[in-house]
Amino acid sequence: MDEFCFSRLTNLITRFSTRSLDAFLVSIPENRYYLSGFYAEDGGPQETAGYLVIGTDKRYLVTDGRYEIQASNEAPLYEIVVYQEDMAASVADILKEIGCEKVGFEAQYLSFSTYSRLSDALKKAGCRCELVATEDFVENLRMVKDPTEIAIVEEAVLKTEEVLAKVVPELKENVTEKDIAYLLESGLKKSGAEKVAFDPIVASGPNGALPHAIPGKRALAPGDAVVIDFGGRFNHYCSDMTRTFFIGQVSEEMKKIYGTVRKAQRLAIESVKPGKMGKEIDKVARDFIASQGFGEYFVHGLGHGVGLAVHEKPGINKRTKTTLQPGMIITIEPGIYVKNLGGVRLEDMVLVTDDGCRVLNRDDFYYDI
Repeated sequence: MDEFCFSRLTNLITRFSTRSLDAFLVSIPENRYYLSGFYAEDGGPQETAGYLVIGTDKRYLVTDGRYEIQASNEAPLYEIVVYQEDMAASVADILKEIGCEKVGFEAQYLSFSTYSRLSDALKKAGCRCELVATEDFVENLRMVKDPTEIAIVEEAVLKTEEVLAKVVPELKENVTEKDIAYLLESGLKKSGAEKVAFDPIVASGPNGALPHAIPGKRALAPGDAVVIDFGGRFNHYCSDMTRTFFIGQVSEEMKKIYGTVRKAQRLAIESVKPGKMGKEIDKVARDFIASQGFGEYFVHGLGHGVGLAVHEKPGINKRTKTTLQPGMIITIEPGIYVKNLGGVRLEDMVLVTDDGCRVLNRDDFYYDI
């Protein structure tokens, strides 16, 4: 892990130096792990598991006594600073010591109250450095996965599919959405997942028209299409997959919807190549779905990056101009959602390669329609 962290740090320092920044403050848990190897998370807006203070030649991990041993073991490239009462004061003291004039921070994550405390602490410490809002400094690095990251994600996908294979036989009449969600979650834990990557979506019948439906007490019934979207976090990296299943015979309309989504997914995957923009891939699927008369029912982007976070850059939607590069891992997940009828979504994870892409999921749990 140390060699990867050192390489990532070098890239980050180069990036923030070109912005005339003297140091960079990292507070997003995924970014903190990516740059240090320290994996801890104290959830909520007042994150206190730790900050990284990264200068051009010095690096600090500021944390509290709960994490001192863990931080020392997991982040050997950093000097560990254990604060007693106020993390902001400790960060301010470090910034004053290394003589910073401009310090970048992660604007999309640092809460206003934490920013205010840090600003006050800098004044009290007599440090006149300027806090500079930045976005996506580390996230842009995380978009392209190294071979070790790719191998971890591939294993996560495999284990997730194995969990689904055990749950599929339980998709029967009178079993509830909550029952299936429980089997998915417990299956992931039994397979070695640290936790679910997100709360599973199990949406049956008309509930399938809600892209992010919450599993409820509704029992599966004949004629239902059942959307299952779930993933786990294995060795800190996420999986994310979606399949739609039929309970007995479904209507011809639902069959047409399923066939349209499946064809759109295949066309989009075939179009994934280095140099293409995210919005170009999205357009392939969106145009086909529209050509079949369902354009207004495809209500979200085609996909997103997956890695340390289940939703990360690059986005694959009609606004994204990010150019695909080898090593990016993205989802391709078109969907059609019709009120009072139901929905279909199909999702695979795809690795961008030098000359195209490789689907990380097996070609399982699909209907030939």
